[in-house]
Amino acid sequence: IDGPVTSVCEDRSGALWFAAGADGIVQRVGNSQKSFPLPGTRGPLNVSAIAADLEGHLWLGSRTGVYQTSANEPGNPRRIDPALVNTRILFCSRAGDVWAAGLGLLGYFRGEKFTSLADRLPPQTDITSMAESPAGHLWFGTSRGLVYEFAGGSLSPSSILPEMGGGIVHAVLPESPDTLWLATSEGLVFADHGKVRRFTQADGLPDDIILQLLPDDQAHLWITTPHGLFRLDRDNLLRNASATGVPLTVVRYGPEQGMAGVSPITNYQPAALKDQRGNLWFCTYKGALGIDPSRIESNASPPRLLIDEVLLNGQHAGVRGGLRVPPGEQQLEFRFAALSFPAPEQVRLRHQLEGFDSGWVETPPDRRVRYAKLPPGNYLLRVMACSSEGIWNQDEVQLGIRVMPVWWQTAWFRAGLLLGFAGLIGGSVRFWSQRKLRARIEGLERDHALEKERTRIARDMHDDLGSSLTAINLTVQRLRESRTPEMAGVVDLLHRRVRQLTLELDRVVWTVSSKNSSLDRLAGFIERFAQSLFVDTPILCCVSGAAGIPSIALTPEAQHHVLAVTKETLSNGLKHSQATEVTVTMGFQDDEFTLVIRDNGRGFETGSNEHSRRNGLRNIRARASEMGATVEIRSTPGTGTEVELRLSVKPPKKK
Repeated sequence: IDGPVTSVCEDRSGALWFAAGADGIVQRVGNSQKSFPLPGTRGPLNVSAIAADLEGHLWLGSRTGVYQTSANEPGNPRRIDPALVNTRILFCSRAGDVWAAGLGLLGYFRGEKFTSLADRLPPQTDITSMAESPAGHLWFGTSRGLVYEFAGGSLSPSSILPEMGGGIVHAVLPESPDTLWLATSEGLVFADHGKVRRFTQADGLPDDIILQLLPDDQAHLWITTPHGLFRLDRDNLLRNASATGVPLTVVRYGPEQGMAGVSPITNYQPAALKDQRGNLWFCTYKGALGIDPSRIESNASPPRLLIDEVLLNGQHAGVRGGLRVPPGEQQLEFRFAALSFPAPEQVRLRHQLEGFDSGWVETPPDRRVRYAKLPPGNYLLRVMACSSEGIWNQDEVQLGIRVMPVWWQTAWFRAGLLLGFAGLIGGSVRFWSQRKLRARIEGLERDHALEKERTRIARDMHDDLGSSLTAINLTVQRLRESRTPEMAGVVDLLHRRVRQLTLELDRVVWTVSSKNSSLDRLAGFIERFAQSLFVDTPILCCVSGAAGIPSIALTPEAQHHVLAVTKETLSNGLKHSQATEVTVTMGFQDDEFTLVIRDNGRGFETGSNEHSRRNGLRNIRARASEMGATVEIRSTPGTGTEVELRLSVKPPKKK
């Protein structure tokens, strides 16, 4: 499949079906596959989600509604419910019900009758994942970090996740009524009888953003992140959940296995599947990725390790009985060798020079370590190796090192020098140290006061204005239910105004909060803001690329200007474009963040005096100039409008 695949399912005959967007659906049986383009109401049907029921039907989710076709002879799909627009999740339960979910949408088809459960969720709750436990309970993850359970005809918040916190729940894996795995935007979560353990990069995971999650039949968990595909040892995770200091076993599958540039799909379900044969399937922007875990060879033996060569000022040095370094400015270089036949390119080394390094250091890929101008003293070089399966060699290699001092580095010389200048140096050091310390403390106090004030303002705005707007919104909702024909227009206008104020308050509160001053959090907020702005409007909003944005610190000014440009552009599209679709695309490459907003509306002449004098376009260009970014506004009548913003963002230098 050449192109994005957003969803995958398996029918009762064992055939696999993939949702391929405007290309329709693709069937895979064994090693052969066949594409089925499908007609829609206005051109090809853009299929975003797919599910196979127990009666031989395929259910298709699209931005124009939910459709059904035959798995035996896919043809003209029949629209079941045109009201369920932007359905991003379809799921067939063991009971035969077909569930549909999305932003503000949750319910199930029994036959062709749809029962909605959206009124049992908080307003604007986006269902992001769905799964069924072995006991038949249904689990739903949300964009707000909440998890809901459907059992016995009742939908309620999960009782086994009392302290999970935030983060988008991208995937749910229930193992029993009381045991649950979650792939979230803030790590891998394991819940067991009310106890929650969150695994993050600090524990050894490759990324905090976990997008897809599948188990195999060999006691492994497979995850995808913005950095690629990884395999985890389930028993190793459970040991880590109950004890501290247990290193995680993480196996990466990348270019060496022919999987360069794997970019997993998010926001659609099911985006990953384990089929009846035990094979794993992951949906990506470059097609479907299939894996047979039973054919992957294990490399459980740690590699053999030795110090291959020691160079002193470029010359070979003997190390029998330890290394003795003569006085003077010496350059030391160590070269290591690790012997491992399976996947030697994935062997990792780490080293530590006790007495110099503060902890273990990852050895460079060329397996060479250099130290220059070591202070006189005794050191111990320790080296360990790790196999491609994450197994560390416990028999570390060690080498004792003694660096001899020159005469002015001896203890008696230093003692005399210190005694001679003790008074002068002590007084000077104390004076300047106290002065610098006071200046530093004052600066830290100012920074702390500023951050504290920003946090207080954000909290007060959220608590005071947010509660007031919520109360007003509830009143407007009651007015809408009991409105008269004469008041219908006024009440609808009031509802839109309150909703706009709520979005604006969320934007301001989010901007003021100091914890959000990073590029990845900005991208996530733009995604949520764009989708929320077009809710209850005839315009379809699609956002992509937010999950691949790295965590890089932003100045408050740049953050504010990017949000302002986004808000201005999206508001113009909502108010003036007469479009039916708006797309927001974000990316990061070569230290440059790109934001592209397109609509298929009526467009305009960018060079005309009428549009060049508009405040919105001038504001967009002015804000881009103030933050050092470039912006291009492209539009012609009848073809829509495109605004492209490019901002150079330098990641912090590694120390």
